Amino acid sequence: MFGGNGWFLYIIFSFVFLSEHTEADYPLEFTAQVQSYPNIMRAKEDCLPLKGNYEHAQTYVCDVDRLLTVNQINRLNELLQEFRNLKNRDSSACSPANPNPVIAIALVNKLKVGNENPDRLLSYASIFAYYLFNEWNLPSTCHTGSDKMIIFYSKDDGMIYTFAGNLLERKLPSSRLIDIAVQARLYFSNGIYEGLTYLIQKYRDAVTTGRIDLFSRP
Repeated sequence: MFGGNGWFLYIIFSFVFLSEHTEADYPLEFTAQVQSYPNIMRAKEDCLPLKGNYEHAQTYVCDVDRLLTVNQINRLNELLQEFRNLKNRDSSACSPANPNPVIAIALVNKLKVGNENPDRLLSYASIFAYYLFNEWNLPSTCHTGSDKMIIFYSKDDGMIYTFAGNLLERKLPSSRLIDIAVQARLYFSNGIYEGLTYLIQKYRDAVTTGRIDLFSRP
C-alpha cells in the first residue's frame, strides 16, 4: 500500500491457488459488474467503446470506461504483442525457466462495492481478475493456461491487481513483484498509461532475462 496526497495504489501479484468463491458473499451490483464485463476475445467493440483508429484486429486491452486514449491503447497492444512474440527456440512451449506469457489488461473506473476498506477492495479486485482469467480464454501456449496473466486496474480505488498462472512463479516470485510494485507507484502517479507500460516492461525484463535492475532508470 502506498500513499501520497490522498492517492493510494495497491499492487498485488497472485498465482492460481485461490479457492472457489461464493457469489452470495458479494454485493449484487459488484456481481453484475463482473459478469457483464466484456469478453476481450469476443467483444472488441464493447471493450473499446471510444471511437478511433485501432491498429490491432485483436485487442488485449479492455477499457470499458474510456480511461485511455486510442493511441495509448494501440501502444499497449503493441507492447503486449511484442511480449507474446518473444520465444526461446531452445526451450519447451511451457517451460517455467522460459515462459512465454500472454497478458491482457482490464480497466474500470471503480469497483461497485461501496465504501470499503483496503483489504476488502483488494479481495474484490482479486475476484474480478480471477473471473476474467478463467472467462477470457486467452490464446495460451500451454494447454493448462498456466502462462496467462491478467492485469486489473480500478482508477478511483487506486487498485492494480496482477493475477497469473503458476508457470510464471519462477521468473516472477513474490519478492521481485514487490520490488516492481514499489517503483511502479511513481509511474502510476504520472498516469495510467505510464504505470501500465512500466509494469509490462518490468515483467518482460524478468521473463526474458531473469534479472531486473530494480533501481535503475528505465
